[in-house]
Amino acid sequence: MQVRKYWLNIQFNKRTLCVVEAALLIISTGVWYGYVRENSHQNEYQALDLYCNPVQDTTANNSAKDSCQDQFRDRIPSQQQLKFYNNTDQIFYNRMPKCGSEMTMTLLRNIAKKNHWTYPPENKRIWTITKQGHQYWVDNEKVLKEISHLTMTIDHKKPMLFSCHLYYTDFSRLWSKKSLPTYINIIRNPQDRLISLYYYFRFHPVQRRKKMPIALRKMTYDTCVRMELPECTAPNPEGFWTMVPYFCGHDPICRTPSRDALERAKANIVSNYAVIGLTEDMETFTRVLENVIPKYFRGMTDLYRQMA
Repeated sequence: MQVRKYWLNIQFNKRTLCVVEAALLIISTGVWYGYVRENSHQNEYQALDLYCNPVQDTTANNSAKDSCQDQFRDRIPSQQQLKFYNNTDQIFYNRMPKCGSEMTMTLLRNIAKKNHWTYPPENKRIWTITKQGHQYWVDNEKVLKEISHLTMTIDHKKPMLFSCHLYYTDFSRLWSKKSLPTYINIIRNPQDRLISLYYYFRFHPVQRRKKMPIALRKMTYDTCVRMELPECTAPNPEGFWTMVPYFCGHDPICRTPSRDALERAKANIVSNYAVIGLTEDMETFTRVLENVIPKYFRGMTDLYRQMA
């Protein structure tokens, strides 16, 4: 615990606080939509209080909770929005690494069979494009159009859901079709995600084949923090900041920590995401998906409980 507190002290500068704010907004968004869908608008203010509590718990700051409530009070999803989500024929899960995506994808494969929709495997071309670096943004508009074709316009039977590691992509810029995909995603406590990534690079079967000094491979995360090694402590774009580009997008503004990037990410979340879940509370994520998009996800909570 002391090491974790130390790590937080050296990491939480102004830039990383923006990322935490974004994470908390993201968490509240997905749960908030689902809660309203389940309980109707009469409970809206109870929902605001309930689902902004994690903001206060994480920041130890009453003003942060008040800010959360102010953000969501005028963003209650209408019945028309909820109907649109449930009628969608295309869902895009631009999954963030180390946020429980393997379990989520297993759930998706199983629920797709049960509810009769298509969950195609990730296209190798997209994998090649996005695996060229640790950051999943694409500079070339032509390549973005190719990705949009491979993900959504290729001949997959509808309804369908496609998933891959890719920063938010504004499909409306890339095609003129009326039917645009509905986004979903799942995120994780930023520190826990980095710890998971740290050990993934050392012990995942694919990563183990890469050369790394034995002492460095066996080094614990706590030791790495105590030694203040950049891999564990530098607030670079591959660390805390990763969460924001996944919702901000490919534009240059999204590539460095800034208030503008955060605001862009928040705007995209509100405008384009039906549900964003939390790895630490997968059951709530499945329940919200069931209630917001039942055509796709009916029975997902029971399926998750069977697997958990």
